[in-house]
Amino acid sequence: MGFIWKSIKNWQLKHSRSISGLATSDPQDRLESVYEMTLGLAQMLKRVLKHQNDANIVDEACASMFEFYKNTFSTR
Repeated sequence: MGFIWKSIKNWQLKHSRSISGLATSDPQDRLESVYEMTLGLAQMLKRVLKHQNDANIVDEACASMFEFYKNTFSTR
């Protein structure tokens, strides 16, 4: 199972919500939910790093991914 899917699954279990429910939620709720999933993804990826000094690369990539989501999809 991929890391992104695991972060979504963990979010769904924590909040007892389906990811499909985000389609009808307000933009602020979507942003907060995706941000939380992004943080979970970063934590999982950092746990499997061979060199922990690469953690900042993971943080930057996840922050970039969230900014892309925010700028592209969150305002619909």
